[in-house]
Amino acid sequence: MINQKVSIIKNFSLRKIIIFAIAAITLGAFFYFISVASIAIAGKPDKPGAGNPPPSTRTYDMGFSSWPPNFDAGSIASWQRFFPKHADIKLLHFDSGIPWPEAYSGAAFSSHLQGDWAFKRDELAPGIKTLLAITPLDFERSSLALYWGEAGDGQPLPAPWDQLALNDPMVKEAYVNYLERAIAYFNPAYVLTGIEANLLLSNDESQWPAYVELQQYVYDSLKAAHPDLPIAVSFAYDHFIGEFGADTLRQQAGLQEISPAIDIVGISLYPYDLVLNAASAAEIKSTLIGNLQPMWDLQKKVAISEMGVPDRSITVGTTTFDFSSQDQVNFITAVLEMVEERDLSFVINYVAIDYDKMLTFFAPELQEILKIWAWTGLADSRFRGKPALGVWDSYLAH
Repeated sequence: MINQKVSIIKNFSLRKIIIFAIAAITLGAFFYFISVASIAIAGKPDKPGAGNPPPSTRTYDMGFSSWPPNFDAGSIASWQRFFPKHADIKLLHFDSGIPWPEAYSGAAFSSHLQGDWAFKRDELAPGIKTLLAITPLDFERSSLALYWGEAGDGQPLPAPWDQLALNDPMVKEAYVNYLERAIAYFNPAYVLTGIEANLLLSNDESQWPAYVELQQYVYDSLKAAHPDLPIAVSFAYDHFIGEFGADTLRQQAGLQEISPAIDIVGISLYPYDLVLNAASAAEIKSTLIGNLQPMWDLQKKVAISEMGVPDRSITVGTTTFDFSSQDQVNFITAVLEMVEERDLSFVINYVAIDYDKMLTFFAPELQEILKIWAWTGLADSRFRGKPALGVWDSYLAH
């Protein structure tokens, strides 16, 4: 019965959802508008560090992504204030395109990109650490990332980029140049140079060797210039453990193949099926630790680069997901216990504040799909903390 309830997740991925969402509303354009207009209406965010807990003895960072709860200025201002009170790192997640020609030639980036970058660096919790996540792969994790230009992100690749392989010398040079410019701009504490890269093994395994070659070039180039900057690539948990028809042994082999080109293994963790079936936080933790054994065996650092589960029952079409507040508490408890016991580098709950009020901006069919992740925040859309936030904050204060 539970497996039937989660079957819809096997037909839709977060990557596909965002493709649809950006077709309706381009978040980059929204961020640019907010950066030049609505902050003046809603008021500036708290000064860096305002409301932070006392200095921490934790060895890992805790944070959220830059995904907003809504598009109005008041929500953005509240969202900005939420960050320094409940996080010490922000995830800036860029997987909607690369300015390939400009990165290759050294030309100026588009105003669209510059506005998006400026808001995320200067307006959203500017005083805390940054995890910079960029990928050379497209949304489907099946080929070269699309183009980010004046018309926005997710644009068709111009010639000759539409014909280049992942390990083409032009791609290598352009991607490293882009990463270097992003590192100089954002000054990140960590840089993730591939997002859910293991999906390529399922979507087009023939391109995996070229991707590994690209990542090795990226790693060697960035480490030469930034020897102390940790470099990560993330793996999608569900595929890594053999769900969605993935070959578990091939997934594990892929991890081994890319391991020389990373310092940290990132995990994209949305284990809905596990949480719905588990009776306790202890069961969730033990299952995760067991399933992730190949990552522990690498003797490299591990991190949760994004994660989330809802805190309430959600009906999508005719399918009901019987989540509860306790399920979310169990999940957050299990993950944070694992983070401490296994000495992970950082943990990111992707959605900070529920975005259910944002759903009205989308077509009805998209609203139904987006519900799956709308309530994975640790505060509701009225900015009231959930029980899971209490667990989160107790670890944040360590």
